Amino acid sequence: LALSRAAGQSMRPPSVLSSTSSQDSLHDILGLKTAEPTKEELRAAYLAMAKAYHPDVDQTNPDAKETFSRLSSAYEKLMEKTVERERKASLEAVRARERASQVTEKEGTVSVTCPFVGHDNAPPLP
Repeated sequence: LALSRAAGQSMRPPSVLSSTSSQDSLHDILGLKTAEPTKEELRAAYLAMAKAYHPDVDQTNPDAKETFSRLSSAYEKLMEKTVERERKASLEAVRARERASQVTEKEGTVSVTCPFVGHDNAPPLP
């Protein structure tokens, strides 16, 4: 998605931004190519698009507010999904460590897992 503009010319948004179809993918609106972007990728894509299509930047475009609103809405929805996906992955990692710890305890050995340090067999307490 090229975001360049000749001097004195209004920048036209991609067709996905100016259409009103509810079928438009949130990823397409932000120009994302990955199905599950990280928070950093999502933020970078939003900032690039927001800089190009902000109503204060593109004052000659009568649809600039609507375009920017669609960008912001897509960003908010995708960020919520991304945060929830990362939270679930983190929770699953904690549960997996707990299950592994329970298995080792049943076998007669105890393994100490330190989730804050990020490695197994944390140093003994003084």
